[in-house]
Amino acid sequence: MTDHLFSIICATYNRSTLLARAINSVVSQSFTDWELIIVDDGSTDETDNIVAPYLNDERVKYIKLESNRGVGFARNVGLASATGSWVVLLDSDNSLVPDALSIMDLSQKSTPCVMMHKFLVRSFDSRSMCDPLEHSVVVSDKDYLCGKFRGEFHTLVAREYIERASFFEEFSGGEGIVWSKIALDVKKVAFHPHATLLYETCGNDRLSLRSKNYSRLAKVFRTDITMLWKSYIRYCPSQLFVRVVKFILYSLASRLIV
Repeated sequence: MTDHLFSIICATYNRSTLLARAINSVVSQSFTDWELIIVDDGSTDETDNIVAPYLNDERVKYIKLESNRGVGFARNVGLASATGSWVVLLDSDNSLVPDALSIMDLSQKSTPCVMMHKFLVRSFDSRSMCDPLEHSVVVSDKDYLCGKFRGEFHTLVAREYIERASFFEEFSGGEGIVWSKIALDVKKVAFHPHATLLYETCGNDRLSLRSKNYSRLAKVFRTDITMLWKSYIRYCPSQLFVRVVKFILYSLASRLIV
């Protein structure tokens, strides 16, 4: 088994029409020291046929689950197979920008003591999905938890730290909690002024569609509060208050909507 610098984990479920775009964005990278781990979470569409041509590249791994277990379970399966020093997620409806891995390589080398990095995200129609930055900034775990920078960022994490945190399997999503746990573990997080991810804002199967996810979001905020309340009280009590209010509102909304 060959170890790589970057392990890219792509969990997918019934996205055969979009998956090739995501895979192509990896295999076309000028930086070549990577492995792509595609975890098929029990798809019933043409995902097998889409992936097959790419398996001639030994850097592409394909793991097919027998049934749909959820994105967190699929990501953890991919993580268990990862050999890279660094782990990055790529949702199957998103794409890496052409020089994403080169940017990540230079960024982690420029801040060698930082074990988690954040990069800008743009939509496919070039809209910024997060706060802009003029230069790289290293923030403390306190500043990270208190939301110094807001929006959708693309995350690169040293594998040992993400293995300790893992992804939630009892509900879909909750990556923000995972990143916060890791930030508290690594103590420093680097934010960089370069975009590495193109983000899909269309489609009716995205977890960010709140209208059909009130119950899920209630679980996410309940877990956030349960796991991180001590850190919120220590660093930024206002963030705890916001999460409690959101938990209550989503819980109420999930009961009102049939």
